[in-house]
Amino acid sequence: MLSFVSVLLLLMYGPLAQWFVTADRVLYDQLAGGRPAVPLANAYIISIDPQRANASQILDSYGDVLDKLQRSNVGRIVLSNPPKIPAAAELPAWAAILASETPVFVPARHRLASVSGYSGFVQLGVDDDGVLRRSNLWHLNGGMMSPSLPLAIAFAASATATAPRNSTT
Repeated sequence: MLSFVSVLLLLMYGPLAQWFVTADRVLYDQLAGGRPAVPLANAYIISIDPQRANASQILDSYGDVLDKLQRSNVGRIVLSNPPKIPAAAELPAWAAILASETPVFVPARHRLASVSGYSGFVQLGVDDDGVLRRSNLWHLNGGMMSPSLPLAIAFAASATATAPRNSTT
């Protein structure tokens, strides 16, 4: 066992590290990139292009979409990139939808996270060659480990999940 760990550490951090990184990227790009993904069941991810409208039109669009989705009895809604709402501004009237029966997931550090009750971190970083291959499942947030947004969604869909806000100390 010790020999295996030694070889693994040598591959990952020793003089052969660059070879290991290259092999890892080739394996990921060739094998993992072509695997079929399982879609979310009865879930919608909302993202509205901010280049096509002004701030009030964008907020109104989010409200309209959220209202229609909630009335359609969807399983969950994910606001992966919600509109920016200045700290001095009031929350839009549709923010009340975020606290309804339909779980609405928002990024943890967004102003709507306190209203939603379902949040997770969104922090993506690409490798040196500009390809996104991985992201962290947990993030250190004020001394507590908090889940990423996809992990928070998985916890909420799990039969073993105990609360909409999952974190560990």
